[in-house]
Amino acid sequence: MKNKKTTLIVGNFTWDAESKKMERIQKENHPKVGEDITITPKQLRLLQCLYKAHPEVLQRKDIVDFVWESKPTSPESLPQLINRTRIVLEDSNKDILVNEPGVGYSLNFKQSDNDNLTSINEQTIPNELFPPSREKRKEHTLLSKLVIPVCLGVTFWNLWSTAEAVYYANQFKKVFQAVPYPHMKPLDDNRIFIVIDDNECIYNKSTQILKCS
Repeated sequence: MKNKKTTLIVGNFTWDAESKKMERIQKENHPKVGEDITITPKQLRLLQCLYKAHPEVLQRKDIVDFVWESKPTSPESLPQLINRTRIVLEDSNKDILVNEPGVGYSLNFKQSDNDNLTSINEQTIPNELFPPSREKRKEHTLLSKLVIPVCLGVTFWNLWSTAEAVYYANQFKKVFQAVPYPHMKPLDDNRIFIVIDDNECIYNKSTQILKCS
């Protein structure tokens, strides 16, 4: 199914978001009435990625990755492209390609009255290049709220297990280091003579029975 045409108003021009051609808006007093312009492929990709990210500010790295398709570029490549595009769009006030210092750029445009705003072909511009939408940020916030209690629960369980292990380790040391009962002597391989509270007893190891007289 063919995508609907998306026509935007960008400064003094109307632009089909998938076309390199821009048509000048008719103005009687303008010296270039009716003169259209054609943007370069990289200028087209620049405007497309900024349009797709609207209303978010797109980071410089994401713009470079999309426009140059992740190929190595000079640090001056993006500023030069921005400047050339501003000249073509007659954006002398820098209010079409808007710079957010320290972050990136956004595109200032209006929707044509004759069209409904539609998406650019998703195969042309992958969504992972752009900042998450507000709905996705809400999902991330909700997920964070769920993860924190789970992490706390696991932490408390680990602390309890550690304390329990320390307790049984101490009990084992007490048994291992215990002094043998002083009033006892083996009678043979199976019987042991024991004096308990002045009572003489014999413990049978095979039957595990203690008899006292």
